[in-house]
Amino acid sequence: MSDDAVMPPEGISEDLARKAAQLASVQPPGSDDVDDFLERVEDITATITSLVEGKVKPEEVDDDIAREERRQRAKLRAMEEAARAAREADEKRRLYGREGKGEGDKYQWFCKRCFVEYEEDSLDGHEQCRRCGRQLMSRAARHAELHAKVEQLKEDKAQHLSRKDRWLRWKKSQELLGRGKSINYTKWDYWEPESDEDDQDTGPPIVPEDDPNFKALEKEMTASATKRSDRWKTAEQCRLRGNESLREKDYVRAVEHYQEGLDYRKDMLPLWTNKALAELKLFRWTDAQRSCTQVLDYVEVFEESYASRPDVCFKALTRRALALRGQKQYEAAQHDLEAAHKLFPKDKEAIKLLEDTKIAVQEVQQLRQSTKDHHEQQQADSPASRTTEAESPTSDRLEGDLAVVESSQVRPHECKASASDLQRASGLLAVSTKSLAELSSRACAELKGLLEGSADVRRWFCMAPNRPKAGITIAIEDVRACAQKIRLDPSLGKTLAAAPKDPLVKGSQRATELLDIVVTDNAWACNLALEAARPLLTLVAEGIARNRALMVLEEMSHFDLPRKSLADALLRDDHRVSMLVQLIASFQSPVDEEQDDLVKILLAAAHEVGLPDIPVPRLISDGRTDAEVACALLGNLALEPTVRRRLRECAVDIVSAALKYIRPNDPVACERGATLILNAAQDELISEEIARHSFAPILVTLKNEKNESAGEIRYLPRIQKLLGILVNGTTRSPAARHELVTMREAMDVLLIYAKSTDEVVCQRAMALLFRMVTDGVTVGEGAVAALVMAIDGALELHTGREEVPEVVGASVRLFCALVTKKGVRSTVAEFQRSPAMPRLPRVLLRIFQCFKKLTPTRDVPSEEASSPPSQLRGNICLLISRLAQAQEEALGVLKSGDALAERNGPTDVLRSLDLRPLVSPVIECLRREPPKSGPQQNAAVALTRLARVECYRDTVRALHGFEALHQIAAKALN
Repeated sequence: MSDDAVMPPEGISEDLARKAAQLASVQPPGSDDVDDFLERVEDITATITSLVEGKVKPEEVDDDIAREERRQRAKLRAMEEAARAAREADEKRRLYGREGKGEGDKYQWFCKRCFVEYEEDSLDGHEQCRRCGRQLMSRAARHAELHAKVEQLKEDKAQHLSRKDRWLRWKKSQELLGRGKSINYTKWDYWEPESDEDDQDTGPPIVPEDDPNFKALEKEMTASATKRSDRWKTAEQCRLRGNESLREKDYVRAVEHYQEGLDYRKDMLPLWTNKALAELKLFRWTDAQRSCTQVLDYVEVFEESYASRPDVCFKALTRRALALRGQKQYEAAQHDLEAAHKLFPKDKEAIKLLEDTKIAVQEVQQLRQSTKDHHEQQQADSPASRTTEAESPTSDRLEGDLAVVESSQVRPHECKASASDLQRASGLLAVSTKSLAELSSRACAELKGLLEGSADVRRWFCMAPNRPKAGITIAIEDVRACAQKIRLDPSLGKTLAAAPKDPLVKGSQRATELLDIVVTDNAWACNLALEAARPLLTLVAEGIARNRALMVLEEMSHFDLPRKSLADALLRDDHRVSMLVQLIASFQSPVDEEQDDLVKILLAAAHEVGLPDIPVPRLISDGRTDAEVACALLGNLALEPTVRRRLRECAVDIVSAALKYIRPNDPVACERGATLILNAAQDELISEEIARHSFAPILVTLKNEKNESAGEIRYLPRIQKLLGILVNGTTRSPAARHELVTMREAMDVLLIYAKSTDEVVCQRAMALLFRMVTDGVTVGEGAVAALVMAIDGALELHTGREEVPEVVGASVRLFCALVTKKGVRSTVAEFQRSPAMPRLPRVLLRIFQCFKKLTPTRDVPSEEASSPPSQLRGNICLLISRLAQAQEEALGVLKSGDALAERNGPTDVLRSLDLRPLVSPVIECLRREPPKSGPQQNAAVALTRLARVECYRDTVRALHGFEALHQIAAKALN
């Protein structure tokens, strides 16, 4: 035993000493705590004493020691678990941040979406939230944002107090006026005192608990709040009912619902704007103007500017402008539209309406100037000369200068009106202030001649300064009176149609004749005639002045705003659409040869005078039948989605009726039928019906035109629309593509039009040929030569521009499809076998010139991935990958020592191609195109193929192409 060993006390056995040593060796968990240590010492001493005295057996002590050890181990494990959990929580808080609003300073980065604060060292240089992946904002930016919100709240509070102060001062000023003076009660519509909230929170009122007076006040306040809430809910229900009536085109009931809602809440601004819209539909111009003015006055009184409520103010301004236009107050309408344009500068409808209004202002200014000139001329002329002019009002009509009117085309023999013309027209209308039926036949014919001969007279007829009614107003009232009579008693329709001398019928016939002259090619006059749309449809349905009424409606359908109003009027009566379809189906073509010869003569004459695009239907408009005009009218109206949805119900009838017009030798009727089919085909359901029945007659018509020589003038609008029908059908319907592929002569016919100098015709023919090639049509050697020649011609004609047109994209897409279908080597062999075909390097050079023009200089947004430039870049990259692959195979054949390689023409041609200048544009497309888009994938394939060719590998490496590929691949994996 060593010197340091402790001897057991005398009288204690070694076994007891060993047990005592074990108890002493058990260390308490808190050894630094003196009290706990002393307590443990006392326990050990008591145990030893019990062992010595024999009160406790050694086995019991062993059990106690074992229990104590287990307890200490369990406690130690709990402490370790707690420490580990704390470490994990700290690590999680470090990695994923801690909850907070970014108000303090104990963080570096803040996630605005998750409301989490990050320390600077927890992000490892990445400024993205680990919870949501959003970009983080710095502490300084968060503090700046919070300070900005505080300042905004202060500003809002100041504005609220300012508005309240203005309201209180206005009320005090009204009190100072005294009760005996008149008071402007209209201001009461703008403010309800009980809805004005004070600075306190909008919670339950805080009142003393035991005071019965305050209890009554609390009850009254609660009842007032409940009443206010109920009024708001009722007004909202009225608004929804009004919207439903508006969708059902029951405008009168819609106005009633909106007015009922306003009786509950006059400060609900959408009720005013919706009410104005319904009133515009009913042509209640003054009421609509008043409703919009209520909204704008409210905003001016209680808001800082129109910008504080842009949506509702924009609607109010544009709708008030429409109401002002209806009242011929064009300068005021222009002012409102300019204010609306400042709120939403990119709104297309507002921009178009502003342009039309500016044209109307110019028309009015020209009318004022011409009236002033004529007045000065009358003052300068002697009485004798004025008498001579009165006796011969048309003697000097052809001596004036040609009128240049911005809003309409110059008509043949149209001259500037003289003072006698306006004076004579005014004298004629002075006789018929109530109805045009009061005019004699001779006076009516003279008035028609004056209107046809001068734009100044037509302006005067629309505005009529210094007269109680304008001529166009009298004409509209005549049409409306006849239609109203028929609506009140439908049985009178047939009676009036059989009585042409009846004053109502006579006035309607003359009104439609004059309206047709005035609205022809004149958007301003068409807008003035909006109120006549529904009455004219009634006359068409009853057969009263049907041809002229249809012509007026067809002219109105050429312009956006009148077309929308006309479509609305058409759909308000369920049987109007079916009536037009039946009228269209009654078409019987005149002698085909005579009309076709007439059209060709007119086109040739137009070409000689330098007007190749002259509208032939207008030149022969006097000979149009009711069915033809109805077809043109419904074709224009089919541009409106609401009309197309209604046409679904009679899709079969529409297609069968329109196909009657698709005749080879009737270009005018064919153009009208094609317009109807093309516009109606924008609806998918109608498009399927068109694809099943119209392709064969359309191809027959196109085939009839294909034998014309290249120098002969062709009526291009008809050809464009017929090809457009085929393109739309094959785009939407697989059955249509199959039908086109199975037509034997389809490719021969389309190849003729693919060589056209007209861009639209060529582009659509190329698109159809692409469909045929990709859908499996057999392409023989002769067809390949013809296709390549057409492609080369299109590229030669259209690649010289600064911007690459769509026809180039269609040509490149067709060439890529041809190369993919036939193979590169087979295509090159076709080039070599056919002496008429252009050389391959020339075609490729033109394609690659377009590719260099289209090289992106900025990152292309994801929404532009399907744009024509991106699609064209993707197609050219696909072509480059095909060429590079074929070139790699050709070089491999030469290296293998194949004896046939030197005698193989395609191999030599492919080996001579130099694709090195295309490496840089391909890399730019790879970097700039949207990630994972088709153009970027094609660029990646093209660059990979180029890198595999040994002669291009160094160029790819020098331009960092491999790095670009790695970066794109890494992004794709992430």
